[in-house]
This record gives sequence, C-alpha cells and structure tokens, in this order.
Amino acid sequence: MKIQFQNNEWFRSIRIKFILLFLLVIMPLVFLLFYNNNYAKNVVEGQAIEAHETTLANFVKQTDDMMTAAERYLINVQQQELDVNSMDLSLADQTNYTLTKVRVSNRFNINQSYMTGIDTLMLYSLKNKEAVISSNQTTEYEGKLEAANHLMKERSELQPVPQRGLLDTTYYELNGIHYLIRIYNASSTLQLGAWFNLNNLLESLNIKNSVILDKNGTTLVNEGLTDGQLKWIKQTIDSNPNDSSPIERTVTIDHEQHLFIMKSSASMDLRYVILIPSSDIVQKLSFFQKVILLIPAAIVLIIILYLVFMQRILIRPMQQIIGGMRRLSHGNFDLRLDLNASTEFQYMTSTFNNMAEEIKSLKLFIYEEKLRVQQAEMKQLQMQINPHFYANSLNIINGMAQLHDFHSVQEMTRLLAAYFRFVTTSSRQVITLREEIEHIRNYLAIQKYRYPSALLFDVQLSQDLELLHIPPLTVQPFIENAIIHGFRRKINPFTIRLHAEWNSFANEIDQVILVIEDNGAGVSEEQLNNLQLVAQQSHSDNKHLGIWNALRRLKLYYGDDQVSCDFEHAEKGGLKIIMTIPFRSKSPN
Repeated sequence: MKIQFQNNEWFRSIRIKFILLFLLVIMPLVFLLFYNNNYAKNVVEGQAIEAHETTLANFVKQTDDMMTAAERYLINVQQQELDVNSMDLSLADQTNYTLTKVRVSNRFNINQSYMTGIDTLMLYSLKNKEAVISSNQTTEYEGKLEAANHLMKERSELQPVPQRGLLDTTYYELNGIHYLIRIYNASSTLQLGAWFNLNNLLESLNIKNSVILDKNGTTLVNEGLTDGQLKWIKQTIDSNPNDSSPIERTVTIDHEQHLFIMKSSASMDLRYVILIPSSDIVQKLSFFQKVILLIPAAIVLIIILYLVFMQRILIRPMQQIIGGMRRLSHGNFDLRLDLNASTEFQYMTSTFNNMAEEIKSLKLFIYEEKLRVQQAEMKQLQMQINPHFYANSLNIINGMAQLHDFHSVQEMTRLLAAYFRFVTTSSRQVITLREEIEHIRNYLAIQKYRYPSALLFDVQLSQDLELLHIPPLTVQPFIENAIIHGFRRKINPFTIRLHAEWNSFANEIDQVILVIEDNGAGVSEEQLNNLQLVAQQSHSDNKHLGIWNALRRLKLYYGDDQVSCDFEHAEKGGLKIIMTIPFRSKSPN
C-alpha cells in the first residue's frame, strides 16, 4: 500500500501548529528587543569609529611633528657644529680624530635628551667609512654602531651620493626591531641620520590590531593582525594607491565584520592602519550587552520549557507511533511500541501492535511462497544448461563413429554419461567446490577429443576452500566459454587457471574470491563491457545464457547483494573472471 502525502502536510502537524501559535505571540516582542539591541550596537560602533579616528589622526600628527623636528635638527646641526664638519677631513693625528668623534657623540647625547621619539642619532663619513652614533639604549650600542656602518657602506656602494641637503628614508631591522631612518646629506662625504624605533612608535599608539606600512603597502610593524588581515590590507592599498576613493569604515574579512581606519602621513611615505573586530568593540559594553540579551534569553528559555512540556505530553507519543509506522513500512515487523502514555495514546499503541503482528504473519507466508518460487526457478535454470553442451558432445561422438574409433566412442560415452549424471542430480541444490572441480576435469577430458591440442587445467586452492558450497555447474560454464572463445589452436598449450583465496577486505562476513583466467585470444573492449552488463542484468540474452545462468543461480542461493562478478583482460592476453561470494560450508535449511 502506498501512502501519498499532500504538499501542506507539514502545516497539518499538531506540533507545528502549537509552535506557530506560540511564536505568533512571542516573536514581535523578540523582534523589537533585537532591533533595539542592533540599534544600540550601531550607535556604539559609530562612536567607537569616531574615537579611533580621532586618536589615530592625533597620533599621526604628533608622529609627523616629531619626525619634522628631527629633520630640522639634522639640517641645522651641520651648520652649527664644527666637530661635525670636521668628521669628513682626513686627520693625520688619530688621537685628535678620536677626540672629535667623542665630542660629536657627546653632543648627540645632549641634544637627544631634549628630543622625543628619536632612538639614535648617526653621523657617517663617506670618506673615512666610519659612523658615530648616540643611542638611548646603551645595551644595544655596539649592535647599532655595526649596523650603521654596514648600512651606510652598503648604500654608498649601491647608489651614487644624492645631492646635498636632500632627505632620504630607509628601513632597517635589527634584532627583531624595525627602524625608520631619515638621512640628511650634509655634504658629498658626510651624512647625518635619525633612527626612529617603529616598534615603540606603534606601542605608543596603545591600540591592539594596528600596523604601520610603507607607501607600497609592505608591513613594517604589526601588532595583533593575522596574515589574512594583512593580505586584505595590502590588496586594499594596491587598489587605491593614491587614496583617491573613500574606503568603507566597516568591512568584512573572513566572514567577520571589522572596523577599518587608515591614515597616511603628511610628511612621510607611511600608512597607519587600525583593524579591529566589531565584536571587540561591543564586548567593552559588557553590562549593557548582558541586559539587552537577558530578555531574549529568558524568552528562549520559556520557549524551550514550553516545547519540552508539549514534547512529553503530546509530541513524543505521536512521534513514537509515526516512527513505528515508518519502521514497519521498512520491514521491521518485530517492532512493538510501549504503552506508557495517556489513555488515548495507549489505545492507538495497542492497535498498532496488533496490526504489526498480523502484518508479520502475512509477510512470513508471502516470503515462504517466494522461496518456493525461487526453488522452482533454480531447477528450471539448471535444466537450461543441459542442452547447451549436449549437442556438441553428440557431434563429437558422431565424428568418432564415422572414423570407426570405437574405443574413443566408448570412452567419450562414459565421460558424457558421468557428465550428465552430475548435471541431472535433482536431489542436490548445492555441491562443494571440490566436486565442481572434479566435474570440470571430466568436462575437459571430453573437450580433448574435440581439440586434440593440449589443454591444461591449473587449480590452486587450500583444503578449507574446497568445502565452499556453490550451486552445480557454477564454474563449468566459464571454463566452457574460455575453450569456445579463447582456444585458437596455437602451438603453446591452452591453459586455464583456477584459484581461490580469502577476501581480506571483507568486514562482517567471510568472503572468497574465485579467479578463472586463461591465456587465450581474449576479448575486445566492447565485448568486455558486454560481459560486464550480462553479469549485472536480471534477465538473459540468448547470446550469454550459460554465464547468466551460473550467476543467476549464485545470486538466488546467496542473495543479489552478496555476489559480484567482474571481467578483466588477463596479463597473458586472455580473459580473467573474478567472482566474490560468501563462504558457506553447509547448505542452508
């Protein structure tokens, strides 16, 4: 019986109706609360954006003023300090030259104490290839001095000395700290420099998830941003290199909203970026957020309690009955429902259990009738095989009689009698694989009269697999097919190999892989595909009746989903048949 459902069946469900009625009352209030919550969140985000923009703008302005002051100092120091100008002279007296360097370093130290933000002051003589520095970090003095000498020497070798008075910017990393260095060309042989610690500069901003980049969008210093976020910032800068078009302040990166603020330096080729997740901004309003979410949470709790109550009283008994009907329709006739429910549902459950018992009895009767039909079909299929070989054998005997080879006729008749005695044994539906192989040996003895050339039959299987039960004449049709279609009267012996082994990939049941292989003429790709189709069809075409009969009887005995048969090209040019069947050492009752 097929049950048809209408398109609006879900609306007819009592459970759905109860839920919809409750939601119709409660959802307007929930919607209003969430609207207020979202509105408050937008207001807070707007204020946070304005506050961060103001903070970043002030920070950029202070940084630019600091660097401008440092540049003015570099320009003026060359004009006011005589010792600085003396550094580019070749002093024959090493002592006086050393004292000059000390005075320059001391003067830098004094001036640096009045200037904020400058990490290191540097003087480099291109003529003497030597640098003088003063640093507010005495522990890193030697490292910075070595870095200054290396950096300035490398610059002088890679590029010509710029014209006098031109300021240049370079970046340098030392021990994980990134520095911005402003270089002033005091003369053709003398350069002054001011080092700015970008790490300290970004820390002074005191905003997490920020970064300083150069004009090309290359990251100089990063604080808390991931590689994916930095990649997005770089792509944004590349698409808008001159800040010609406005950029959205709220952006989505990796499915999460972020606050995006970027400011460019007015005097330097630097960009300062803040990228903060919107969730971090809202988290600062913890009390307000909790109050807003408390009422919806309470409403959700009420809905859950309401649904739990309805589930126990009404929905669960109904689902039990509906689930039982579905399982019953899938063939589970041993299912019985519990009677622990209200009086109305107890009556329905009891009626369901009685119906399941009656269906089980009826199904068992139908199943037994089906088995009887299958048994009759197996006998009919088995009898179809007899005429297929009978005519060929009689032709062979007729030919021998015409040649007056009565001894061969006698032997052939004996073998043929044994063959058909085996085929027509109606009292046995299954035999062992050992008996099938002995029958095949008799069959090959008959075939040697037809094909005088040598026929070899190689069998490899263990004694335990010889007890495998199969229907009679399961393997023989494949051997017959190999001789008919594969044997081409060649010089080398025609060899048929049969071997069986356990299927190591089987999980729940023991399975045996039975392989039949010959070295004959083989088949084309189209013929191979046709054979594979025959193995999968539920009805036969007269062209491959023997193969289909053998596979059909195997499937009737073991079940359609328990037997498989594949056809492949053999390594030596013939055909290879691979059958997978369950191992059964005794016939079922």
